[in-house]
Amino acid sequence: MSIYSDKSLHSIQNLLRISKHFINFTQNYKLTTQSSLIMKRYNRIILGKGNKFAKVCRKDGYIGVNFEVGESFADVLKQYENKSEFIEKFAPEWMKKFPSKTRISASVVCSFIWTVIKGLQIGDIVLCPSGEGYYYYGIIESDYYYKHGESLPHRRKVNWNNNVIYRNSMSKSLQNSTRSIGTCCDITKYAEEIEYLINGKSLEPLQKGDSSKLHVHSFDERSLHKLFCSNLRVNNIYAKTIFHEKSHSKSDSAQKWVHPDIVGVQFQEYKNEATLTLLKATEPKATVHIYSYELKKKIETDYQLKQYYFQALSNSSWANFGYLVAFDINEDLSEEME
Repeated sequence: MSIYSDKSLHSIQNLLRISKHFINFTQNYKLTTQSSLIMKRYNRIILGKGNKFAKVCRKDGYIGVNFEVGESFADVLKQYENKSEFIEKFAPEWMKKFPSKTRISASVVCSFIWTVIKGLQIGDIVLCPSGEGYYYYGIIESDYYYKHGESLPHRRKVNWNNNVIYRNSMSKSLQNSTRSIGTCCDITKYAEEIEYLINGKSLEPLQKGDSSKLHVHSFDERSLHKLFCSNLRVNNIYAKTIFHEKSHSKSDSAQKWVHPDIVGVQFQEYKNEATLTLLKATEPKATVHIYSYELKKKIETDYQLKQYYFQALSNSSWANFGYLVAFDINEDLSEEME
């Protein structure tokens, strides 16, 4: 089972234009405003694989990391005042626990630890993805402390704001930067934009029908079918839409996910005509491949990802290949898909 996003479907991306709301920032900021932002730093922090600790961290007021390097760092922080010294000391220890990893990996891990326990200063801003299309944000308000036996034991207290920043309210550049691989990502160069999002009046996505702010071209799921089938045809796959509403089995409650959105067929080509003749006579199935596609406009949440995946799995058991295809996938779900 595979998952396609719009990034792999360039023809669809080129054919379908969707208006998106973005903020165009200018340089007309007063010098005093810029100066007030210089000392404060901004960092995107991922709280556990797949952001699984984001909600509990927000609830309990902290951020944390755990790469299984040592116990408390409270005493050693005084000995290793800069990042390079810290990495030099603890990278070899991490490699002892994970001998298959490289020195580069060990250095990156220790760098992330350093950023959270020492690099971030009281008053700095952290943004943490929720995994549901928006970011929690808050202010670092304590020095490093250690919580033995917890999932994220190396911690800093955070005063979380009750509001959130929606990903689709960010500029494209900021979206790309917050997508960076790794636990920590310095996004201080977007300080002015982040402050605007924090203090601005509109922190939520535009509501339906609010045409005074943005006109969005609406489309339904089947509007994508013709475009997607055209893309498949380039790869010698002949595809057609399945109109499940006309199926006689739709009334069977036990058969919830029977029909895929699209089926495709690909006829195998052989240079040797004798090979094709032989296969047709002995193994007809080897001369043709059948594809099943479940097509979605968007996969926004972890719940939707799991639901659509099992839907695609259920209605493609008869096919040689089954795919879950989405025009847009929330990038916070990238680790979950892997």
